[in-house]
Amino acid sequence: MFVVIEGIDGSGKGTLTKRLTARLKQEYKVELLSFPRYSDTLYGKVVGRYLNGDFGSTAEHPLMHGTLFALDRIESKPELERLLRENDFVFCDRYVPSNLCYSAMKAKKEERNDVVRHFVELEYEVFKLPKPDVILFLNIPVKLAIENIAKKEKRVYTDQSADLFEADEKYLKEVKSFYENDLEREHPATHFKTIECERNGSLLPIEEIEETAFSMLTQMQEMRLKEWLERKDP
Repeated sequence: MFVVIEGIDGSGKGTLTKRLTARLKQEYKVELLSFPRYSDTLYGKVVGRYLNGDFGSTAEHPLMHGTLFALDRIESKPELERLLRENDFVFCDRYVPSNLCYSAMKAKKEERNDVVRHFVELEYEVFKLPKPDVILFLNIPVKLAIENIAKKEKRVYTDQSADLFEADEKYLKEVKSFYENDLEREHPATHFKTIECERNGSLLPIEEIEETAFSMLTQMQEMRLKEWLERKDP
């Protein structure tokens, strides 16, 4: 099963993905890839420099912005395909959906659909990247996400406390809106699940978020196995 964990910066994707990976490894073969791959690919390193501000501000054309992130995934395609062949679960901390959301919100309102369709075609149709079976969207208020960002340890790609995207609260609010209202439409064949990470203005304990995600995934895995057995023995 190919599982993608999505959400705005500071939503807890990395923490949840690592916890789920460790837990599922007790019963399944599981691997994890995190995008951007800042240290592992040529374009991952370029993305890191971009987010560190080496190339200026974030006010560039959305197609230029999104192509950098797409090339990082395209460079990783052989490894991803191998992991999918060899494992029961493969997790991606960010994937194509991030590109759709973040690139769309860099475009004028009337151009956003064209930008989204461009990257759907580029990544899934032209370069034929694998499509996820499941997308788990971690829904968190921007205010709490910014608090999480402030607690992050030093990252390999930046010396700043927040990278260019993390420091732009208005942009994060716009991206969150796309995740909530538009992303599912672009992945009609994918199980799209929203996990609410906040209650009464406070972040839920990571253990509770993990349990929700774990239950969703194990139920879907059982359903897949049942369907496979039914096809095998009609």
